[in-house]
Amino acid sequence: MAYLPPGYNNLSRAGQRAGSELLSIGIRNIASEFAPELAPIVRKLHIPRVVSTWWTQQPKAQPGRP
Repeated sequence: MAYLPPGYNNLSRAGQRAGSELLSIGIRNIASEFAPELAPIVRKLHIPRVVSTWWTQQPKAQPGRP
């Protein structure tokens, strides 16, 4: 909390930050759980990907292997 300006480095703000982080983890887990069922619907509705392809982890090609 040392990098935060005065007024934002108290316990109530720390609780808000922790709560928002836990909420984002929960939403991400739920989204990954139901992603296989939602993929056909997303494709049918032509919804663009929110996360770009460079952000996701792609397996690196090893030299000498196809």
